[in-house]
Amino acid sequence: IPFEYDFSHSMWLRGNYKELVDSPLNPQNQIAVISQRVGVVEWRPDLTLIKKTLKVKFRPRLLTTVSQAEVAGATRDRETASKMEWNEFFAVLDASETLTFTYGLHNYQWGPAEALSPSNKIFRETAQTKDLFYMTKGKHLFRANLTPEQNWTEVLMFEVGDNGEPEFEAGEAFAMKASLKSEYAWNGGADYFGLVLGGRERGRGWLGEYFSLDVY
Repeated sequence: IPFEYDFSHSMWLRGNYKELVDSPLNPQNQIAVISQRVGVVEWRPDLTLIKKTLKVKFRPRLLTTVSQAEVAGATRDRETASKMEWNEFFAVLDASETLTFTYGLHNYQWGPAEALSPSNKIFRETAQTKDLFYMTKGKHLFRANLTPEQNWTEVLMFEVGDNGEPEFEAGEAFAMKASLKSEYAWNGGADYFGLVLGGRERGRGWLGEYFSLDVY
């Protein structure tokens, strides 16, 4: 089946070194064999397949970790491990010029306004919890985006399945969640205000808001 595609990728390197204090409980690191040097190579490919009004997005992460330990003054290779994670894998259907449906493992947040107004109860990470290497793992979502006019959008979102990550509330089992977000933007989209209604299985509903104002 002929299709168009778009592909990009990035490579991330990071490492850390840990200095150990010699102790009678772990003389010269011979008992615990604690890794002191850890390096991580991470490849983030981003592939989009396009067929008319349908797009399928693939965003896996491939990580290779190498760790070494100093034991009695000699370097010992502790571990080399590789793994692949599916960060996002979803499909987008443009049903019309104003209505879009999205389904699959993906990430959807409100943007910079979330830093001061955490009204997204499905993705609980705010800007303060992230660093340069942090990536939010996608969740199993069904989402409908309606744009009845240029400055007004409605987003209905359901979290329909567990992505394997623990719930934000410690010890809680997965529960289906739903939210309806209404947003109005002005000043060319630089300023916006949103109202959020939501609820979850076996839990209470919520009402939230967020806004962003561009100060010149």
